[in-house]
Amino acid sequence: MKYVDIITAQKVEISYALAELRERIVAALIDYLIVSAYSIIVFIVFLLILRNNESALDIVAYLFILPVVLLYSLVCEIVMDGQTFGKRVMKVRVMKLDGGQPALFDYAIRWALRPVDVLMSGGAIAMILIKASPQGQRIGDALAGTVVVKSNFNEGLTLAKVMSRHNIADYKVTYPQAVRFNERQMLVVQETLRRSQEHNNPAHWECMEELAGKLRMRMDVPYKGEPDDIFLKTVLRDYIFLSK
Repeated sequence: MKYVDIITAQKVEISYALAELRERIVAALIDYLIVSAYSIIVFIVFLLILRNNESALDIVAYLFILPVVLLYSLVCEIVMDGQTFGKRVMKVRVMKLDGGQPALFDYAIRWALRPVDVLMSGGAIAMILIKASPQGQRIGDALAGTVVVKSNFNEGLTLAKVMSRHNIADYKVTYPQAVRFNERQMLVVQETLRRSQEHNNPAHWECMEELAGKLRMRMDVPYKGEPDDIFLKTVLRDYIFLSK
């Protein structure tokens, strides 16, 4: 399994597992089946309604089928946070190399280069590049600065690893505002704490202080004098408890 090291905005390095080639192929096949099934169903329905009116059927194809065939992957990735239905089934998603959410322009670049990567060569170019690239990128990914990673970001972000089992039942939430965050953000918190423990130096203390400040601002809570690592651990535990 390949991994990609991503430096987040908080200067925290996190390793994400890259989506395997077979996962991307299966995801693409699922998407192809979905689009094909939609196209066939729409065509049959209008065929029954229009009674073999060829000119009207051409209009139907241009209005209801062609846009879906052409724009399916682009619209899905924009709306579904870097996933299509196939990617969601296979639990993979598109993300930026800096760990952020791709912008509309990034998705558009990936979509615009699909004919070169996938369609013109039957997927051969994309498969060769994904296998050969250290970051599993096809041409569209390389130009957009994106990678396709496994989307189970909460793997390892579990109560068993962060909270001891004996105190879960009696746990009391300190910051209910922790629900404002998502798994990816909490993974940054967890990784920041882990690295500060491994490398106890001023650079990591400063990183914790900056991250704690951003979390307090996001949650709109005052600084109460608690150490930054205690605050971050509390927010992390609260998030996990509230989202379990």
